[in-house]
Amino acid sequence: MISFFVEGLPAPQGSKTAKCINGRAVMWETSKNVKVWRDTVTAQAQIEMLAYGYETLTNPIELHLAFYLPKPKSVDRNLPSVKPDLDKLVRSTCDALTKSGIYKDDALVVMLFANKQYAHNKIGCSIGISEIDV
Repeated sequence: MISFFVEGLPAPQGSKTAKCINGRAVMWETSKNVKVWRDTVTAQAQIEMLAYGYETLTNPIELHLAFYLPKPKSVDRNLPSVKPDLDKLVRSTCDALTKSGIYKDDALVVMLFANKQYAHNKIGCSIGISEIDV
């Protein structure tokens, strides 16, 4: 199993916005923090690959993602049952893991276990990746 922690503010993969500029459609992310998050995940995954000699995974994968989010002081709830949406956090993180080369394509993920919770210490994401023997 490959496991590591990515420190930073998890950001959701937002919707894309399109605008016509000089007769051409131009699209961009609506989430302003997603690029920083994806770059951070990509960099940490590549560090892990180099440090431990991991090769790009090409078999089906079981993926565990635990997102640790900052808890606003004015909040009484125990779980972050508000935005960002868990599925959008997963999308941005999976895209970054693919970009890092830790696995060939996020289509290889056949089992996914994900949660979001308020951080008691560091904000970020705990990532666990296992190839499934077929």
